[in-house]
Amino acid sequence: ADCLEHALHSFSATQDAEDLLEDGAAALAMARGALVVLPRLLEAPQGSPIRSAGLKALFEVGRADLRLLCGDIAVPQAALEACHRLANEEASADDKGYSRVCELAALLAGLCGRAPMQASQAGA
Repeated sequence: ADCLEHALHSFSATQDAEDLLEDGAAALAMARGALVVLPRLLEAPQGSPIRSAGLKALFEVGRADLRLLCGDIAVPQAALEACHRLANEEASADDKGYSRVCELAALLAGLCGRAPMQASQAGA
């Protein structure tokens, strides 16, 4: 997992490394949890490829296994806050007020909004 964190840091601003960043963020989230990935996205400057790649990875992994998003009560809230912050930052930087990050943030936020409900229904 340390190797994954190093790779994400090293390639976070590399425009043609989005697949690598997405796979790395997904693997890191599965190994250490979403709370380890989210700060990397928030620390990255506007327009950094890691933002969209990381959001997509969290959405895809979370969709496949909701336990990533609801195993710890802090995860959905932290993810929702990160989604809102990232979307606002990217929208303010985009002339049209919309970007891929905004789209992916909306998808992940929607998934996080359903995660606790689905997890509690699964146990019922």
